[in-house]
Formats: sequence, C-alpha cells, structure tokens
Amino acid sequence: MKPIRVLAFTPIPEEGAGARFRLYQYLPALEEAGFQVTVEPFFTPEFFRIVYRAGMQGMKLRLFIQQTRARLKQLLRRVDYDLVFVYREVFPIGPPLME
Repeated sequence: MKPIRVLAFTPIPEEGAGARFRLYQYLPALEEAGFQVTVEPFFTPEFFRIVYRAGMQGMKLRLFIQQTRARLKQLLRRVDYDLVFVYREVFPIGPPLME
C-alpha cells in the first residue's frame, strides 16, 4: 500500500516545546500507520535561537526574508502531498491568509 504523504507546517522547529509536544512526538506512530510526513518549520534552529532575543534586527530581517521565500516554495509544493497539516500557522506574523 502506498503511504499517505503529509506536508506538516509548523512555525517552530523541534527545539520548540509546542511543536515537539503536538507534532514531532507523533511522527514514529504516524509512519508506522502508513503516513509519510514531511515537517516544514518556518524558523530554522538558528533563527529560533535568536528570534526572541533583543537586538540583531538585521540578521532577523535577513533570516525572515530567507524563510519567507522558502515557505512560499513549500506552499507551491503542497500539490505533491495527499494532506496538508498546519500546526498553529503557516507564517508566524500577519493575518492567516495561507491557512
């Protein structure tokens, strides 16, 4: 049987407790049940480490633009999947346009 392909969007990587508790811990069970899950966090681990710190606005802006481009590419690839799962939001700021 062909696995069900799932594209999972999360704003935070596995380092974030919310995503780890609500998504990542279930991946082994989902794979055993026949799902092939691709998780796409908005924040990279590097970006996640600095996003809530004071300062570094230039680096944060550069990383935000870089990740926005990556997210838009990921959204275009959603047609390659059978199911799209959104944990919290597709973009960490702004109105829920993509959801």
